[in-house]
Amino acid sequence: MNSCSLGRMEGENQGSGAAANSSCSSDKISIRDFQPRLYQETIFSTASQKNTLVVLPTGLGKTAIALMLACQRLNSFPNSKVVMLSPTKPLAEQHLKSFRRFLSIPEEQTAVFTGLMSPEKRQALWKKVRFISSTPQGLENDAISNKIDLSEVSLLIFDEAHRAVGNYSYTFIAGAYQKRAKFPRILALTASPGSTADKIKEVCSNLFIEAVEIRSESDPDVKPYVQKIDVEWVTVELPPDFLQVRKYLTDSFTSKIEALNKLGYIGRVPLSIGRKELLILQGNLHAALAAGQKDYEAMQSISIIAQAMKVQHALEML
Repeated sequence: MNSCSLGRMEGENQGSGAAANSSCSSDKISIRDFQPRLYQETIFSTASQKNTLVVLPTGLGKTAIALMLACQRLNSFPNSKVVMLSPTKPLAEQHLKSFRRFLSIPEEQTAVFTGLMSPEKRQALWKKVRFISSTPQGLENDAISNKIDLSEVSLLIFDEAHRAVGNYSYTFIAGAYQKRAKFPRILALTASPGSTADKIKEVCSNLFIEAVEIRSESDPDVKPYVQKIDVEWVTVELPPDFLQVRKYLTDSFTSKIEALNKLGYIGRVPLSIGRKELLILQGNLHAALAAGQKDYEAMQSISIIAQAMKVQHALEML
C-alpha cells in the first residue's frame, strides 16, 4: 500500500516552483517539490513489499526511491523511525539535506549521526527524531551497547550497498535489525552490486534481500532520462607534499621491480612495467606452483608482485 500520493517525475527529480506537493493528509508526511519517474514508481512498488536491492546507474535517482519508501513507512507506522546508512560523513550529510528538502518532516525530527558525535548525544537524539542519516560504525557500536533500539525502525536503507561484505558494519547492522525489528523493511541502493556473482550473492544474503530491481541506461523506461556526460581532464600541478609522497611511492615501486629483475623474472625498465604485465607474471607463477613446482623464489616473487601492484595503484590514485 502506498501511503503517499505521487506523480510522475520530471528532470532531476525536481519540479519547478509551481510543482504541486504530493500529500496524504494534513497529519501525515508528504513528498514535496519532485515528481517520480515511472521506473522509480515501479521499483518503489516492489520495495514497499519486499526487502529490495536497487541497482541503478549514478545520477538516475536512487535517493528518490528511498524518499518515497521512507514516506510510506513513516505514515504506515507513525511511531517508527527510518535510518539511512552511508559509508562516509559527507554522504550522510548530503542525504540528510535531501530528506529535509523533499519530505515534509519537521527538521527537528531529523538528524545526522557520525563518529564525531558522542554515543551519549546519539542516544539522546535517537529518542527525539524520526529520520536518521548515519555512518555505520557508530550505529553498530550503539546497537551493540543497546544505546539505540532497532525494533523502532520501520525502514533501514543501505547506500553503497555493495560494501555489505565480510566484516563491514552493514553486515552486522542488517542482522541485528532483522532479529529485533517489529516491522522490518530493508532497501539497499547501489550503482555496482559487485564484480562477481558470488559477491552479489553475499551482498543479498547479508542484507536479507528478497527482490532485486536492476535498471541500466539502455532500458526503455530509463533511457529518456540519461544525460550526455562530457568529461574534460584537467592536469594540475601537485603541491610539494604530494610530490614528496610520489617520490617515495616511485622509489618503492622501482625497488620492487628491481627485486623481480634480480630474481630473473623481469628485464624491463621499472616504470614501463604495467599492471597487465604484472598480473600475467603473477598468474604464470601461480600456475607453476599449482603444477607442483616447489620454488621459493617463485613464491617470493608472487609476494613482491602483490606489493608492487598496491604501490602502483597508490601512484595512480595520487
